[in-house]
Parts: sequence; C-alpha cells; structure tokens
Amino acid sequence: MKVVLITGASKGIGLATAEHLAKEGYIVYATTRKPDQAHELQALAKQYENLIIQQLDVTDEEEIIKNKINKMGVIDILINNAGIGLYGPVETATDSENRKIFETNVFGLLKVTNAVLPGMRERNSGSIITLSSIVGPLPDPFLPVYSASKAAVETYMAVLKKDLATAGYNITVSNIHPGPVLTDFEASTPAGTRFSHGDNPYPQMDAGFEKWRTIMRGGRPVKETVDTIVRVINQKNPQFWNPTEPTVQEQFERVYKDTSGNSYMVGLTIPQSARTEFQGSVEALIARGAASSDDTRRGINLETRNTYREPTM
Repeated sequence: MKVVLITGASKGIGLATAEHLAKEGYIVYATTRKPDQAHELQALAKQYENLIIQQLDVTDEEEIIKNKINKMGVIDILINNAGIGLYGPVETATDSENRKIFETNVFGLLKVTNAVLPGMRERNSGSIITLSSIVGPLPDPFLPVYSASKAAVETYMAVLKKDLATAGYNITVSNIHPGPVLTDFEASTPAGTRFSHGDNPYPQMDAGFEKWRTIMRGGRPVKETVDTIVRVINQKNPQFWNPTEPTVQEQFERVYKDTSGNSYMVGLTIPQSARTEFQGSVEALIARGAASSDDTRRGINLETRNTYREPTM
C-alpha cells in the first residue's frame, strides 16, 4: 500500500485527510508540530495502526526536516497542508508577522518538498499535492499577506511541475483550492498588530475582521476538500488547479480562460518574433564557432540545429 506524508495533520483539513486515507488502507505519516497536544490525532492513531504520528515543524532548519523525513522511508504521496493565516490590510502586518507567514506557508513547504523529491526522482514516481487556496490565484482583501504566500506557492509548484515534466519524471504536481471551509482557521488567525499601540489608519479593520469571520463560519464542509484530494490522488494525470466546490470554480472562470491551471503552469511563452531572433542568434554563434575552429578542435561534431522547443504540457 502507498505511503502518504501529511503536514499539519493535527486538525482541520489535515486531520480529516489523514483519517480518510487511513480508512482506505494507506500508510499515513501524520505530522504535527506538537504531537502531545494533538488529541484528536492521537485518538485516530489508536484506532488505525497504519496512521503514524510524527513530530515535524516545517519552520525547522532544512537539514532537520530532511533527516526526519528520510527516517520515514519511502514516501509515495506528499500532501503539503501546514499553513497559517493573518488578517488585516497590508500595512497592518509587522515585519515579524510577514516573515512568520512566509516561513510556514512558503519556505516550510519548499523544505518538505525538497526533502521528499530525491526519493521520488530515484523511483521515478510520486505525487505532490499542495493545499493552496482560492486566494492563491485570486487575492483576498481581508488576507493580503496570506494571499501573497499562496500566490508564491502557486508559482513554485507550477514551475516544479514543469521542471519535472521537462526532465521526464513521472511525478505529478497538483494544487487544491478550497474556499471558506468549516475548520477553526478563522479562530486561529490573528490580525496584524503594527498599529495595536497607536492610531490605526484603517478604520475598516475591526468591522472587516468580524465580517471575514462570519464568512468563514459559513464555509463548506471539510469533506469536499478531502474528496478533492482523494480524487487527485486517484487520477493518473491530474490537472494543476483543483477547485473544491462550484463557487471557487465560478470565481476562477471570472478571471481565467483556463481554469485547469495548466496554462498557468506553462507560464510565459516566447513570441514568434523572439523565437526567430533567438534561432538566428544561435545559428550565428554556431557559424562563428565553426569558422574559428583550429587543429585542436578538429573532429568535434558540432550540433548545428536549434534545440529550443516551445514549452509543452
């Protein structure tokens, strides 16, 4: 049976995903910063012997994370779920608050992913699934710093997917996009504190905080997100973007022509005029190199064709 590593599995989406996959017979490494405080996760581990709790803080040094993950052995599926939020207008976040968000949501994700990738590349198989958010492709005015961190995740994972495909690895990369979900995310999300000891130039902040919490308390069931994760796991070639419910899909359609995210993953493409110029430059360089060949270089078979290729899916 396949082995799954889930970060941030002590509550919410991570906990529900760990339980579902354990029920299906996967070997689940459910990681959390503080196992002794993860009471619901501990109860699940007693119920399912294939669910194994592991201490893992994604903000630890890269080498510490790498060593812990290596001790787990083969990881077939990585689910990057650990994440934290921050409410308030951009200016209301302190430098330390901004850094904390990115240390967890971005750099922590990269460290865990980089620790798992060597084994996946060696076996030429694996699946990397990341809990992004509707606010990755579409920023939330209530959560600008959190949105920025998720936008960074979108870019990193898009390029990773492209890198692995270009190199010929059979490793899938997909992002999951929930909207508001019924977890305790709104209760555990603080507000920026830059102006907590003085006049706040954003009078809308307090009323907005309660409005956002109300929206979150009216969120969708966690099961929808878990079902989306499971669907992606079971697909041979999952798309890059995976909205968990119709409202998210509708929001994506409002802005993006391709809501699969596959065009986003391809990224920038080189216009025909630039490709022609690039090809001419390459041919000129090759011609100059061939013309200046001396006796010490004779016998070298110069490759004279242009090897540039348009990015493909």
